[in-house]
Amino acid sequence: MAVLLLITSSWSQAQEPDPLDAALVVQKAVVKAIADTEDSVVALARARKADDSVKTLLKPPAGDRAEGAGGLPFEPTEFATGVVVDSDGYILTCRHVLGDPEQNDYYVWINGEPKAAHVLAADGWFDLAVLKVDAVGLSVPKFGDGGAVSKGEFVVALGNPHAILKNGGPSATWGMVSNRSMPAPAAPENIREKDLRSLYQDGGLLQTDAKLDLATSGGVLVNLKGEVIALTTMFAIEIGYEASARYAAPFTARTQRAVETLKSGRTIDAGFLGISLPEPGQQLGRGIPVGGAGAGMPAAAAGIERDDVITHIGGVAVKDVNKFRQLVASYQAGDVVAVKYERRRAKRTATVTLAKRPPYENYRTSYQTSKPPVWRGLHVDYCTVVADTRDVNFDPRGSVVIVSVDEDSPAARAGLRPRQFISAIEGVRVTTPADFHKAAKQLTGSVAVRLFESADGEHLKTIEPE
Repeated sequence: MAVLLLITSSWSQAQEPDPLDAALVVQKAVVKAIADTEDSVVALARARKADDSVKTLLKPPAGDRAEGAGGLPFEPTEFATGVVVDSDGYILTCRHVLGDPEQNDYYVWINGEPKAAHVLAADGWFDLAVLKVDAVGLSVPKFGDGGAVSKGEFVVALGNPHAILKNGGPSATWGMVSNRSMPAPAAPENIREKDLRSLYQDGGLLQTDAKLDLATSGGVLVNLKGEVIALTTMFAIEIGYEASARYAAPFTARTQRAVETLKSGRTIDAGFLGISLPEPGQQLGRGIPVGGAGAGMPAAAAGIERDDVITHIGGVAVKDVNKFRQLVASYQAGDVVAVKYERRRAKRTATVTLAKRPPYENYRTSYQTSKPPVWRGLHVDYCTVVADTRDVNFDPRGSVVIVSVDEDSPAARAGLRPRQFISAIEGVRVTTPADFHKAAKQLTGSVAVRLFESADGEHLKTIEPE
């Protein structure tokens, strides 16, 4: 027994971890995470098209390289951070740092070298933008699942364009995830709340105690595995607060899909279910009570009715109105989502094809270089883009809405005008813009389109060829 006690005591002492050794293990992980990621983090400068001061950075005078941005003669004052998402020169950043792409030029510093960049697409609702530079072989970081992080996980923040410009590499700070599913800060009195509408107004942001410097928007949060899990964003700075808000938008599979959409030059069509919701803050029981499901909306088309109670969206339980709205709008139009709901306590599941969220008034307007298709002067979209307009009758079987008509086009000569609903083209039902253009491109000669005005009012219009 004495021998056993002695062995047990010795084993316990041998297993006692040395505090310094434990700290060195964590330090090694932090150092490696930074080394694996920092070459992918870039500085971004913005200059008005009339301002040539930043453009001189690309071709500095010989022998006149004063200390400044990477040894160049001038350091810009409007800047942010970005991260490489494709080795062929695609850079991701936050939409709100770009201003108006029509009025600004952009420059990106990669490994200390400046390169001209152009905006492919910028989406105000998701607060994401992708720029393109003429480069190949760029370092792309590993991306993790920012939606699966827990409070207390250690993270490293990489950003600070000042450091990238002067020294060629981002600054690093570290801390932990302080909270999850946080909403963006409320607008102060001098800024209209509707000007800050975004995917994160109702929640979804990570909060960190890692220090985020000014102009860190578009930088990254990295876990100890060296995976990018979030894009840092300075919402509080943006709306006039003096203190850093230390928020980051989690990088998930849906974020990656949004990035691919932006890389193609298109903005993101946020998902829309089309139901009336209770006011936020109400005490809810089993789920989200449906106050109404409008005719022609995705929910109604899938069989969801007034007084049903939605319990799950895409497998995620929902009991909070704000989180429900944020979850639906994180999908894209056309996504097919399983919606679990209860009707008089009976459990049901509906398969819903989401439509497009109505537009919103926001100073961070969206921008895209890939223009939507046009057919005979007609520009059409999901009918739900006018779903927030009163006194609109929607075709319960589905339709598309005319958003604009080119002047003196065949559609204009046929008498078509914006805000009319097209339910069929040559007898083929159309419920999405893709449906419409797929049917239209196969047609030649005179084409009949059916306009829906009310349950008792439909009529045909004939559109001649160009």
